[in-house]
Amino acid sequence: MVNTKEGTSRQTFKWVVLGSVLGLVCVGLIVIVGYRIAVEVYDRKEFSRFEKERKEAKWNEANNPLFRSATTTVINPKYSN
Repeated sequence: MVNTKEGTSRQTFKWVVLGSVLGLVCVGLIVIVGYRIAVEVYDRKEFSRFEKERKEAKWNEANNPLFRSATTTVINPKYSN
């Protein structure tokens, strides 16, 4: 069995490349998970603010003078009950 510097250098290179790739993948996953957590926290805050505003809203229950009902009553003169 011959153990040369070239063989050891190839193995070292392989581990360096593998470690670099795995490191980049881990950093990418951490960034993605962090982003998703930040978006989730922001969305929950916005939703709670929306719910609070919805509960505090004072809607006017009076009839709108501009609104006309879409229901119409049609009388057929030839039809008798």
